[in-house]
Amino acid sequence: MCNAALLDVVTHMPDFSVRPMRDGNFVVDFKGPVYGLVEGTFFKQNRQQLSLDAKKHGLFPTEKLLYPSEASVKAGEHVIGLYARANLYLDVESPVVVGRFTPSV
Repeated sequence: MCNAALLDVVTHMPDFSVRPMRDGNFVVDFKGPVYGLVEGTFFKQNRQQLSLDAKKHGLFPTEKLLYPSEASVKAGEHVIGLYARANLYLDVESPVVVGRFTPSV
């Protein structure tokens, strides 16, 4: 079931949105029940390299990013989302998915 959810995301153009958390980390929302978590301190320490990698390797050939606000650009949320998406593709290639979290309603 977890692998099916991941495949559902990566077999389409995987849109994402980034939400900063109170603890300084970031949650990246993908389609359905698929999320990524990017540690805030990791991003701050590696922002320059992650930005360079995102510009060079992060977009599909015909893809354009839509920025929700100038503040999100300044915060680097597009870079965070592209980094999380790259890791999502690596997760799909991994033979093991740890688990699926479904919050109670």
